Amino acid sequence: MVELITGGARSSREDIFIERICAAANKGERVLVIVPDQFSFEYDKRLYEAMGAQSFNSITTTGFNRLAELIGSEYGAAAKDQANENARIILMYKAVRNFSKSGSIKFYRNSLNKPSFISDLISLVTQLRESGIAPEALQLAAERLNGSVSLKLVDLSQIYRLYLDELENSGMQDSLSAMAEAVVLSAERGYFKGMSVFISSFTGFSYDESRILDTCIASADNVIVSLLLDNKVIRTCKTHPFDVTVKTQQLITDMARAHNKQLLFSSADDNNANSMDIMHLSEHLFDFNRVKYTANSKTVRVLSADDTYEEADFICAEICRLVREEGYSFNDIVITVRELGSFAPVIGSALEKYDIPFFIDRRDSVDASAIVHYINALFRTVLTRKFRTENIMKLIKSPLYGLLNYEICDLEDYCIRWGVDGDMWLSPFTAPTSGGASLERINELREKVMAPLVKFRDACADSTAAAISRAFYDLLGDIRLSEQTYSLVRRVSTSDNETETELSRGLKQLWTMSLSAVRSIYEILGDEKISLRRYYELYSVMLSQMKISDPPQKLDCVRVIDAARSRIGDVKAVFAAQVNDGVFPAAVGSTGLITEHEKELLRLSEDIVIEANVLNDLKHERLTAYTALSAPSDKLYITYPKSDLLGNEKRPSMLVKEVKEILDVSTEQINKLPVDFFCTSYKTAYIKYIEHSRDDSVSVKSIYDSLMG
Repeated sequence: MVELITGGARSSREDIFIERICAAANKGERVLVIVPDQFSFEYDKRLYEAMGAQSFNSITTTGFNRLAELIGSEYGAAAKDQANENARIILMYKAVRNFSKSGSIKFYRNSLNKPSFISDLISLVTQLRESGIAPEALQLAAERLNGSVSLKLVDLSQIYRLYLDELENSGMQDSLSAMAEAVVLSAERGYFKGMSVFISSFTGFSYDESRILDTCIASADNVIVSLLLDNKVIRTCKTHPFDVTVKTQQLITDMARAHNKQLLFSSADDNNANSMDIMHLSEHLFDFNRVKYTANSKTVRVLSADDTYEEADFICAEICRLVREEGYSFNDIVITVRELGSFAPVIGSALEKYDIPFFIDRRDSVDASAIVHYINALFRTVLTRKFRTENIMKLIKSPLYGLLNYEICDLEDYCIRWGVDGDMWLSPFTAPTSGGASLERINELREKVMAPLVKFRDACADSTAAAISRAFYDLLGDIRLSEQTYSLVRRVSTSDNETETELSRGLKQLWTMSLSAVRSIYEILGDEKISLRRYYELYSVMLSQMKISDPPQKLDCVRVIDAARSRIGDVKAVFAAQVNDGVFPAAVGSTGLITEHEKELLRLSEDIVIEANVLNDLKHERLTAYTALSAPSDKLYITYPKSDLLGNEKRPSMLVKEVKEILDVSTEQINKLPVDFFCTSYKTAYIKYIEHSRDDSVSVKSIYDSLMG
C-alpha cells in the first residue's frame, strides 16, 4: 500500500505521520524513516519524544545518501573509498588538465586555467547527474545543435566523461555514484521487502532518489509519504505555492499505479491556531483572487525600519517583551531570513546587547578566517619571482606568526629605513641600525623569517604534488604554526567569554579542514608533476568550498535561521526579517556554465531537462516563503529596512504587499515607537539615552531619571 498524507503548514500532517510510525513500530514491523539529511537530528529528537527509547531503537532513520551507504555495505558493494568534496575537486582538476592536453577544446580555451572554472564544473556535473543526464546525452545534443551551444556542449560532455573516468580509475565513488549503485542493489536483492517505509520533509526528489523511491514502492509492504500540500487551497485558489509538491505527488501516484499498488490519500485537517489571521494568510498567500478580510487582532504585523540596525533593535526589544509580559520562552521564537550573510553579524550583535540567548544556524565560509588568511599569505610570499617586503610584513604580522610585536616593529623599521626588498632578503643585512635592536639581532630575525620560506620554495621547484605536500607540512613545522594554533585554541577555550569559546571550536575545525585538503592532494595526485602555483590554485579552490558550522550550545535560545535550509518547527512567534525586494524571496536568475536559454533549448529540442533552473528555483522560493510565514501559531512579524548597511535605498518585497492586501493591515514605522520600548535593561536604557540625549522629550527624561535613580 502507498499512502500520501497531505496538509498545509498549519495542519496536523506531521502528527498523523508520526502516529503511523508509532503504530507500525508497536506492531513489530520493520520501520525505515527517510528524511533530508539536514533535518535528521531534529526529526530523531521528535520521534524519540513520541515513541520512547525502546520503540525508537527498533526503527531506522536515515537520509537518501546514508541509505545508499547502508545498502552498499549490507550487500557488499564494490569496495571503493568515498570521494569527499576535496577529492571531487582534485579529480575534476585532473579531468580538466587531461582535457586541456587533448587539444580538442572548442569553447572553454580561456577558462581552463581559472580556478573558479573547476567549482562551476563540479556544480554543473552535480546538476546533470541529479537530473539523470549522461555525458553521451550532451554529446548527441551537441551533434544536433548549432552555434556556440554546440561547441559548449562538446567541451562539457568530454570533461564530464573524463571526470567519471577519473572517479572510476581512482577507485572512489561520490554520494551520487553510491546512490546509483544502491538503486541496482536494492532492486536485485529486495532490500525493501517486508518493510514499512516512511518518507517526510521532502519537496521533491533527484533522479536517483526517484529511482530508489520507485524500487521502494515496488517491493515494500507499505510506503507512507508526508507532503506539504494543502488540497483545500489547491481546489479553491487558481494560484498557490504548492507547484513543487503537486509535481512530487503526481510522481508518487504514477509510481504506485505502475506497480499496481493500492493508493490511499489522507488529507490532514488544519490545527486550531491561536491566530485566525495567520490561518487566513496561510490559505490565501499567492492567491491573486483576493477574499475580502480584515485582520481582527495584532497577531500579524508589518513594520518598516530606517535601516538594518533599527530593524534588529526592534526584533530584540519585542522578543524581550514577549518573554517578559506574555510568558514566552526563547525556544518559542524564531527569526527567519532568506540570506544570513550580512544580517547575521547585525542581529547577533543586537541579541547580545539585549542579553538574549541565541543560535545562528549558518555555515560560514573559511575564506575570512585567520588561518586561511595566514596560509594564503605564506603561498603569496613564496610565489613571487623575488621576495617582496610588503608580502613578508603581511605574513609576520599575523597573530599566528611566532614573532613578538616589538620584534616585528624592529624589523619593519629597518626595512623602511633602508628600502629592503627583493633579493636583499636572501643575504645578511649590512647597513647600520639607528638605535633599538642591534644589526646582529635584525639579521637573526631575517634568518628566522626567511630560512623556512627559502627552504620551502627550493623544495617545490620542479616537484610533484606529494613532494610539495611534504614540504608544506615541513614549512608549517618550521614556522611552528601548529604550536601557535594550539596555543590560541587553548587560550580562548579556557575563557568564560562565550564568543571566545565559539572561536576555539571554529579554530579546531579550520585547522583540521585546512590540513585535510593537503592530505587529499598528497593521496590523490601523489607523484604527478605540478607547479607550486597550480598547487596553490587547487588548494585555494578546496578552501573556498569549505564551510564550518557550530551546533547550538544552549537549551533555551532564539534561533536565527535561513528559511530555505532550516526547519522552523513548532513555534509561537516568527520574525520574518529583511523582507526586501530580491532578498526574501530571493531573486532567481541564470547562473552557471549553461544559461537558462540553453537549458530551455535542450528541453524543447532534445528532451534534456536539467532540474536546476530558474522556474524551479522560483517555485521553491514561493514554497519557502509560504512555509516561513505560515509557521507560527500565535504571532507573525514581517519587517524590512528602507536602506542597507551602506545607506542605499531598499524596497519592500512583494510579500509585504501580499500580506497587507490579504489581511488589510498597514505598515507600522519602527521609528515612531517610543524610545522606552527599547529600554529592556539598564544596558539598553543607557545606550538609548546616549543615542537620544539631545531629544527634549518626556521619554528621554524618564530614561535619564531611571538611570540616575
